[in-house]
Amino acid sequence: METLSHFPAERRMVRLRLAVITAEEGKCLTMENIMPLSQLQEGSRAVVDAVFLKSAMGRRARELGFFPGTEVQCLRRAPAGSPIVYSVLDTAIALRKTDAKQIQVRLWD
Repeated sequence: METLSHFPAERRMVRLRLAVITAEEGKCLTMENIMPLSQLQEGSRAVVDAVFLKSAMGRRARELGFFPGTEVQCLRRAPAGSPIVYSVLDTAIALRKTDAKQIQVRLWD
């Protein structure tokens, strides 16, 4: 199998048509619901799936609450598209679009 490490994180995501039923919510999740945080629409909610940020920014993002299993909501975007304000653990946090692209989230159906 060919390694895809030279592609950005969002390009490495394989879009399988696989469904998973979560025990706590009983909702259906598909791999098609996985996207970079930067693509989350205003008012939409998702759950953090993975953080691909490296070094200090990755550590800081996890300290602020961006770790797997955390619910996140897109509150608003700057007119130019960056930064983007998210609600995480009842706190409003602004991230640059380039950093938000490195955080993978799952939408609920």
